[in-house]
Amino acid sequence: MLAAFALALSGSASAFDHAWHCLPRTDFEKFEVHEAGLVLDYLLVREEKGTLSGLPVVTFSYSVVNKLDRNIHIDAQLVGLAADGTPVLAISASPPSSLVASQVSRSVANSVYTAAGQLARAAKLCVSFGGDF
Repeated sequence: MLAAFALALSGSASAFDHAWHCLPRTDFEKFEVHEAGLVLDYLLVREEKGTLSGLPVVTFSYSVVNKLDRNIHIDAQLVGLAADGTPVLAISASPPSSLVASQVSRSVANSVYTAAGQLARAAKLCVSFGGDF
């Protein structure tokens, strides 16, 4: 299954295909998806101390712009891969009820506890967006 991550794409996806898109960690924030009526951008992955616990967390966030005339459901998965292809990090991030209302922009984020330096181990970050669009 991890062989699917081997496909390395960069830049912007012009047609939404629900595929995995793998990029070097340094290029990840440049990735955007533009489809008629839908924009997914401002992808960010960062490691920081947890707000309450002080333990290390990795936060994955992105922005959704729904220009469609209907509500959509969206979910995102992120996998960090070490240089040898071994997964070192996995996070999913979805808005409440996975729902983004019609004609609305929304920021989405999720944090997971990790070992310190876990994000630095990821040479590539792979993202996949799914939903009913």
